[in-house]
Amino acid sequence: MDKCMKELRESDYGVQMGKSNIKCLVYSDDQVILAPSEGELQKMLDIMNESFRKRGMKINAEKTKVMIFERNENVTVCNIKIQGMIIDQVNEFVYLGSVFTRDGKFDEDIERRVRKGNAVNGAISGVMGSNILSQKAYMSIHNALLVPTLTFGSESWVWQKKDESRINAVEMRYLRKICGIKQPPPNANDPRATLSRHFRDDLPEVDEDDWEGA
Repeated sequence: MDKCMKELRESDYGVQMGKSNIKCLVYSDDQVILAPSEGELQKMLDIMNESFRKRGMKINAEKTKVMIFERNENVTVCNIKIQGMIIDQVNEFVYLGSVFTRDGKFDEDIERRVRKGNAVNGAISGVMGSNILSQKAYMSIHNALLVPTLTFGSESWVWQKKDESRINAVEMRYLRKICGIKQPPPNANDPRATLSRHFRDDLPEVDEDDWEGA
């Protein structure tokens, strides 16, 4: 893959970010090409496509998507082709587990994290409140599964209070159940006072060796 991308990296194309020229993002066989214009994107794609062809490979045009980052409500049409086939233009796409949208906002990615966090709560709700697992085990699930699920990719988010409240609500729902609290505390809607902080001192310290205790 590195050899296939070499010609593209050596070209003069790409997006200027400070002193760096960013041409592509590559993780395994997932590639993102960045360009400031439709014409330059087409040239970069042609270079990469030709490099693949020389090595007996080809780009899957059906799985390839193009998106323009812009704040305008009207969508700018971008006709990018691979071997004569026009690539689908989308308003959002998922790359390495994070949702990118054409307006550059993170609302949909945060919503996706909330849905996945609720799915974690739903998956283990059947054993919550029982003696099948110890409180330490429940906190291990919280630390190792729920929190990473809710915060994956959050380093790039632009946080707003409404977003923090939504993430915290999913976490508090979990912690209320394992603490046996049916009603949320009076300040449950205050993102500065989540249950994770409210009960942290009262909950046992979690050690990996304690996972199996019931």
